[in-house]
Amino acid sequence: MRISQAEIALVRCVEAGLTVFLHSQPGTGKTKLVERIARASGVECRALSLALMQPEDIRVPVPTAAGLSWRYADILPREGRGILFLDEFPQAHESVQSVFGQLLYQGRLDEYELPAGWAVVCAGNRLEDRAAAHAIPTQIRNRVVHLQLEPSLEDWLQYDPEVLPRVRIERWPERKLEDGRPHPLMAAIWKTRPQTLSTPSNWRDLLAWPSPRTLSLASAYLATRPELDEIDWRVVGGLIGEPAAAELRTYAELRHELPTLEEVMEGRADASKVTDPVARWVAAYSLAEEAVREGEPAMAAVLDFCRPWGSVIEAALFAHVVRRGAAMGLKVYQWRCVQRLAVHLDQTGIVPVAAR
Repeated sequence: MRISQAEIALVRCVEAGLTVFLHSQPGTGKTKLVERIARASGVECRALSLALMQPEDIRVPVPTAAGLSWRYADILPREGRGILFLDEFPQAHESVQSVFGQLLYQGRLDEYELPAGWAVVCAGNRLEDRAAAHAIPTQIRNRVVHLQLEPSLEDWLQYDPEVLPRVRIERWPERKLEDGRPHPLMAAIWKTRPQTLSTPSNWRDLLAWPSPRTLSLASAYLATRPELDEIDWRVVGGLIGEPAAAELRTYAELRHELPTLEEVMEGRADASKVTDPVARWVAAYSLAEEAVREGEPAMAAVLDFCRPWGSVIEAALFAHVVRRGAAMGLKVYQWRCVQRLAVHLDQTGIVPVAAR
């Protein structure tokens, strides 16, 4: 990814509440990228060089009358807005890396909580760059978006220190992005090619791979991006790995060839023309997800549209639409079209709803 692309990806991740980890060879411009985004956004960039730090530089235990407490370094932000830039992360000792692990994912460090207006960005060189980098622990790798930066002569020729990036951080989330409902595309791919989202056997050697945590983060990020472009897919790849992201992208492109919710509600869609099993799963989950947000008439139209595809898909849709938390799940289950589907599934014996 070029620096000009990474600027856009970084802003999108910060606005979504994700932590970014920039990887590249020395001299690519990682530090300058973060500083320029902060300047363009009108916020502070507070940089920590982790290669020079020890765990006690971040926090130290302090005895109190109530027991042991922690005292945190003054350099950690307490108010305002800005980017906390953890530079030279791989060069830090593993004990220092581990101290920041919780901060990267949850925005917390034991008793310390990162203010809502602050984002965390990490950067460092790779092992193959021979820049005194250490291997990043797997639990930390699995909590961030990994963006691989490539040197670009074209970007360098266009560089002007007085001209700030055209992108800037406009929205500051209240908390870190921690979880998200399984995205319809992921639900569809799980039904047809589950190995795509399974954790690979060589996951210890990878920067990014599919896991329940990264799949949840990717689902939550996709939910914030109604229109996906190349940079979005690079972000998803930085969470779940490029192979899984490429397969997911194929399903997303397939969705554009299938009937829309508007066509289904207006009766202009023909279910018999969707013959590919994969396409049926993609259409069913995507249409149902949109219909839940639109209301009962939309859901009734979707269930009628999907009925010719068989009870297996109907049962999967029923589970998908009612498992949405106590409040929303109960609301959806009270829709008459969903209750009719429950009775139908109970009568066919596919899902013994009444027995539950």
